[in-house]
Order: sequence, then C-alpha cells, then structure tokens
Amino acid sequence: MKDIKFNHPNTKTLSTASWLLDAIPETIAQKLFPQSFIDSMRVKESKIGWSLGTMIWGQFLDARGNLKKQLSDELLKNLKNMKKDEYLIDLLKPPLHKPKSAITNIEDFYVMYNV
Repeated sequence: MKDIKFNHPNTKTLSTASWLLDAIPETIAQKLFPQSFIDSMRVKESKIGWSLGTMIWGQFLDARGNLKKQLSDELLKNLKNMKKDEYLIDLLKPPLHKPKSAITNIEDFYVMYNV
C-alpha cells in the first residue's frame, strides 16, 4: 500500500478479480480487506467464462504449476454432467470456486493499514 500511495499518488481505486476471493473465509477476509471492499465482492458472471484466465484456472494449478488432480477431476465430472443451458460459471460448484471481483476506494485500504 505504501508503494502505491507514494509512487502512484493518483490512484483512486483498488480492484481485483480472482477465484481466491471466493476461497477466503469471511473471518480472514475481514482481517485483510476493508469492509467496503468485502461489500463490493460479486461473482464475476460470464457467459464466455472459458477465457477468464487465472481468474478461474489458477485454482487447478499448484505452486509449481502442476495440475491439481482432485479439482481437475471434479471439473471433468461437472463437464460430463453439463446441461445444454449451463455455462462454465454453473460448473464451478464447491469444492471449486467461482471468480469474484471487488473494487473500493484505495483510501479505505490506507486507513485500514495506517498508510
């Protein structure tokens, strides 16, 4: 946050989109993010979601870039049972995570982290 505040002083908002936002327990999120950021979190609905990159696909890779077999098998099972009117987002059921987006005024982070 200090780097952003001092090296990019015109920054007004902080936003992100990731499956990780869906994976973080609420109690942890409250320690990491200002409430305004948490309140803005929404599932990133997409009818063409296959192109959402690591917003979705990162959850299928470990830290070394290897495929996580259990989660991959879960997605393949969901694909096999996919209905004609379903989209990728509909296949991301627990233990899989849907991508979420969030945005807030960066000042809320500065206040939270005393920057």
